[in-house]
Amino acid sequence: MGRAYIYWNELPRDLKCPKCGSRVFRVSGAYKEEYESVIHIDSKGHIIEDEIDTLGEEWRVVDGIICAKCEADLSSLVGL
Repeated sequence: MGRAYIYWNELPRDLKCPKCGSRVFRVSGAYKEEYESVIHIDSKGHIIEDEIDTLGEEWRVVDGIICAKCEADLSSLVGL
């Protein structure tokens, strides 16, 4: 049994589908992004974003990967 997730930079750069040879994949996961925002809270307690600036991505993880062509599950090939 593999890991629950791997970091984005751990994806093998030479990965290809063993069934069809494709190098196009559908990847699922999550990422954390830093941001800075100007907000105000109205009289009913609703938060309204006036302005948001993205400052960068802190981390990105992969928790699933399949071939986009034949839909073979490649999770075990990347250590999931």
